[in-house]
Formats: sequence, C-alpha cells, structure tokens
Amino acid sequence: MRPTCYVSHSIRGVYGEKATDEQMKENCDRAVTFASEMRTSFPMIDFYVPGECDEFVQKAHRMGYLTERQILTVDCELIRKRDMLLLYAPDLYKSDGMRYEEEFARSIGKPTITLERWSPSEAERFERRVLQNHVSYVAGCKRWLGL
Repeated sequence: MRPTCYVSHSIRGVYGEKATDEQMKENCDRAVTFASEMRTSFPMIDFYVPGECDEFVQKAHRMGYLTERQILTVDCELIRKRDMLLLYAPDLYKSDGMRYEEEFARSIGKPTITLERWSPSEAERFERRVLQNHVSYVAGCKRWLGL
C-alpha cells in the first residue's frame, strides 16, 4: 500500500472572507501545481489536495449549506485517514484553516512538515521526513509484534 499525504493549503489566502473567486482559484491552482511537482518527484506517495476538488465546497459554503467549521471537520477526517500532513505555505503564510489542520494532525500523532515551494532542497527535506516517519512506523510495528 502506498503512503498517503494530505496537502493542506490556503484557499482564500491573505484575503480571508473577502477573497474573490479568482483569488481562490489562483491559490488552488498554485497548490495543484505544487502537488503535481511533488507527485512527479514522489510517485510512490498518494497526495490528496483539497484545491483539486474545491469548487463544490466553496459553492456550498457561499450558499450556506456548509460552514467553515463543518468544512474543517471533514478535512480533519480526511487527514485522519492519511499517513502525514504536508502544509504548502508559500511565503510561509498559514491560514487559520491550515493552522487548525496542523494542530489536529499533531494531536493525533500525524507527522507534519511545512514546505514553502517545490525545489530540490525542499523535496529532499520532505523525503527525509517521509523516511523518518517510515522508520518510526516500522519500529512501532516491531514493538507491537514483540520483535
């Protein structure tokens, strides 16, 4: 089974509630491009990127069917199913939602890492974190099995 990674990213960015549809699309497009580069570098990892399927969520939010809290609750359930959390934070900006997701992931023992952009050095840092997580997982399994 392939390792899984939830890619947390800002949807509305620094504009918050005042973000336009165009600004949100731009933020999502950047996250999708970043994830595409990560997928190319790490084809063995299954990356989940909210920005790839955000149109429904934003429309439901604007129409009053989903609150921000409900969206984050669902995001946290998706994080729970993943092996780790990757925060994509251009200029190291973390939205309130990203910080909430990071806090949740840490509270349930999920490894987290923040990357500002894709670059060979950032990819190497991510790879070290994934390997560190894998070694810890294997060690935990061995302890559990009494090996």
